[in-house]
Amino acid sequence: MSEALDRLADACGIEPGYYDVAGRHFATSEDTKRPLLQAMGLDASSEGACRDSLDRFTRRGEVGLGPVLVTRDADRIAARTGVPDGTYDWRLSHPTGERREGRATVHDGWLDLAFEALPHGRASLEFDANGGIRTEIVMAPPRCARPEDLGIDRGFGITGQVYSLRDGREVPTGDYTSLADLCRRAGRAGADLVGINPVHAPFPAAHDRPSPYSPSNRAFLDWRLVDPANAPGIEPEDIADAPSGPELIEWPAAIGWRMDALSKAHRRFVANAGHPLRDSFVSFRAAGDGALQDQCLFDALSTRFGGLPWWDWPEEYRSARSGAVERFSEEAAHEISFFAYLQWVADRQLAQAHEAGRHAGMRLGLYRDLAVGADPAGAASWAT
Repeated sequence: MSEALDRLADACGIEPGYYDVAGRHFATSEDTKRPLLQAMGLDASSEGACRDSLDRFTRRGEVGLGPVLVTRDADRIAARTGVPDGTYDWRLSHPTGERREGRATVHDGWLDLAFEALPHGRASLEFDANGGIRTEIVMAPPRCARPEDLGIDRGFGITGQVYSLRDGREVPTGDYTSLADLCRRAGRAGADLVGINPVHAPFPAAHDRPSPYSPSNRAFLDWRLVDPANAPGIEPEDIADAPSGPELIEWPAAIGWRMDALSKAHRRFVANAGHPLRDSFVSFRAAGDGALQDQCLFDALSTRFGGLPWWDWPEEYRSARSGAVERFSEEAAHEISFFAYLQWVADRQLAQAHEAGRHAGMRLGLYRDLAVGADPAGAASWAT
């Protein structure tokens, strides 16, 4: 065990272990501590790196900001600091691409930054003191939204599992079109919302893992619920042989049918340079940036390796930043485009379901459940 790693992890609040419900103790391994520290912006790759990071972390603490600072304001950051009184440059970067910058004065050990409000969420602060300080800022709203904040005094909603919805069409499972139909009916009946199961990204080649509560990645959508009939590029013959919808869902047959139909639609769509929605698809991919690319890369690789957990893939593919993965991204451009297309179509159809309910009178629209976590064998952990 590395003493420097243990000291650094302890200083950063990483628990040394935990007890499960059966009373068994599990120690936090080095293989867990290192990537967690890396995610905090601290190099823990070696004994020397851990010592340097601990020194840097200690200096952060002396500044009074720490690696993460939580504020209830979206236009102000205030903290006690050990930085000498003076005026310093600072820069604040938000994931939306918005930036704020300026000069701030430290007076009597108190740092106070005021700026034009940013959306609530995470941001990165760079502060030019003590050789340069970098701190993650969490701008949390003071409370959850309440009905009165949205102009609603009293209302009701209904819930449903999307895949179990039936609307009279001969399809193997409910889909986003079924959901749109439910939203319209609910809105006309006076409901203000429709609550649904998590619709997170699944494993494309693991048909034995259909649960929406153990997804590959919570940041992306479940394309298994896409209605192929409403996918750009589809032709009637692509969906002619839909498997019947029995009382119990046959997931392998349902997914195979959708994948086959949507694969044909994608091939036709990307070959049509003049398709009216082509710019929309291109813009969607650009907006998704590296996160969408990582998701689609994972899906293509997972399919290539038969749905195995990523740690059972050939070693050169186990890191999203390896040379082998970079080469694969070039060689498998069409497959990656297909999975981006699935995300795009899912995003469009889910938005259409929400709007269908709003137009029918729902004041809130869709309420989406969130899985507690993602499957460790999925894209979210592989891309970290």
